[in-house]
Amino acid sequence: MNSALAARAEQFDKDITEKEHQLEADEKDRLLKEHAEEMSKFKDTLTNQKEKQMTNMKARLEERRKLKEKKLKEKQDAELNKIQEEEEREQLSLQQEETKKK
Repeated sequence: MNSALAARAEQFDKDITEKEHQLEADEKDRLLKEHAEEMSKFKDTLTNQKEKQMTNMKARLEERRKLKEKKLKEKQDAELNKIQEEEEREQLSLQQEETKKK
């Protein structure tokens, strides 16, 4: 009977050790899954931030391009106005000369 009890005790110890190992393995798996989820969230956050930065950068570049176009158009308009004013002065001058001749 003692040997049967000893065998049961030994089997009980083996079962306990096996369950402890299984619990440790389960805990490691759980921790690894949690870590993987956290890393995935972190990666998603970084990706979203990068996308926002790229969108903002594109918007700023577009604003700069439009501003440059606007400044160029203003410069061209100013030059055109200057040329037109010079032509008008020349015409006025010619008209005044013709009026003096008459």
